[in-house]
Amino acid sequence: MTYRVFITGILVAGLAVSATSALAKGPRFGHAALQMDFETLDTDQSGEVSQEEMKAAAETRFKGVDTDGDGKLSQAELVTAAQARAEDHAARMLDRFDADGDGAISASELPKPSELRMN
Repeated sequence: MTYRVFITGILVAGLAVSATSALAKGPRFGHAALQMDFETLDTDQSGEVSQEEMKAAAETRFKGVDTDGDGKLSQAELVTAAQARAEDHAARMLDRFDADGDGAISASELPKPSELRMN
């Protein structure tokens, strides 16, 4: 098995698991890169998401991270993608929990575990 096929297989499997979990938990779960609805994945509008459609979504995501287009993900590309996800996550946390709008989350603004719901 070639390295590229192996990596593509891992990406497809990861996307399938992530997309399924995100769809099951609703539109507010996960980061923006994984927020795909059924209609987005079902590109032929057959009412089903095929393996080919999942592979196409994974390839699109891979190409989005492969900024130099060489067909490989370098450490710098992976770090850049991870930083973008972290920045998005931090911005969403501020939007959700920064009650006084000061651009920071204080201990008093942190929700109690029973208040954390992904709805």
